[in-house]
Amino acid sequence: MNIFKLLLLSLLFMNISYGLELMSEDYPPYNYPNKDGNPEGISIDIVREIIKKTGDKDNITILPWSRSYKYIQEKKGQVLFVMTKTKERENLFKWVGPIASNNWVLFAKKNSKIKINSLEELKKSNYIIGTYNDDACELFLKKNHFVNIASVADDTLNVKKLFNNRIDFWIVGEYQGILKAKRLNLHKEIKKVFDVKQTELYIAFSKDVSDKIISKWQRELDILKENEKYQAILDKYLK
Repeated sequence: MNIFKLLLLSLLFMNISYGLELMSEDYPPYNYPNKDGNPEGISIDIVREIIKKTGDKDNITILPWSRSYKYIQEKKGQVLFVMTKTKERENLFKWVGPIASNNWVLFAKKNSKIKINSLEELKKSNYIIGTYNDDACELFLKKNHFVNIASVADDTLNVKKLFNNRIDFWIVGEYQGILKAKRLNLHKEIKKVFDVKQTELYIAFSKDVSDKIISKWQRELDILKENEKYQAILDKYLK
């Protein structure tokens, strides 16, 4: 075989054997940049345990949600975690999980006198709900025909808006809300007023990733969840 054919085969092999690009976002306590800017959190530790077994590279990057969500739909070999698996998203990606549960709640300012008894009541009200652009909570409200929402590109802004009376409620995962407010030293200024929905968090893969890889990741996650190391990871961040 001549050098030209060898080069052609090498290029072909490179094109079909790309590695996975691992993406995450600022979504504590599951994934977030630590004080040094490095990825940390429950899902980060879980994924790192998985790739120890699968042999994939630890190339996790923390990106804004909207950018990573765009990449996983447009580029090959993309992995984004954590993501809430919804009916609307189900066929857009391939999935491994669940890796953890996530309780969506409504936070209000601590001194707020507003009481909410149902989502239907909230939908018909004039109260403004702070949401995170393209986040599952926001998509949930839009699907249920809420129009009284105010979206931001950085979810931390919702803490400030709530504190400054620019929104009445903030819909977010319960742990995320507390920890994001804590970063601004405002966690004592908010309170949970309504449990919206219990959801599950997954690892999402772009559609081109082979089913063999998906099965391997799922198998290693299942093994990990049967191991005491999984509970140790949860305890490390949730206690």
